[in-house]
Amino acid sequence: MEKSAAASTRLAADVDQTRQRVEALGRKLREEQAQSAAVAAAQDRTSAAFYRQIDSVKQLSGGLQELQRIQAQVRQAKGRGDISQGDYLALVSETARKTRELTDAEALATQKKAQFIRRLKEQTTVQGLSRTELLRV
Repeated sequence: MEKSAAASTRLAADVDQTRQRVEALGRKLREEQAQSAAVAAAQDRTSAAFYRQIDSVKQLSGGLQELQRIQAQVRQAKGRGDISQGDYLALVSETARKTRELTDAEALATQKKAQFIRRLKEQTTVQGLSRTELLRV
């Protein structure tokens, strides 16, 4: 009878220890999930801020430099773990798209400017006016 009682006591102690370990693991899992969710939310906020910066770049003259600055910040944020790999790739793609858009707009503006100057020169030649006289008209 004593052996059975001692075995039951050991078994009860083992069950209690196992229950305590399961509860501890459950708490740790919940804490890690909460921490992971907080990190993901912070990464989402950081990525959203970068998208707003990229979208705000509109001007031709300083726009390309601004995009380069933003891209450097994106790389730094990725290095620190402030944004996820997926967000990093999406932001780099968005920055490249915006850079192409600004480069194309700059090329078009340069082309239009050259066409305007060429037309002015043609008018000067056709009308026999000096450049100063043409600009006054």
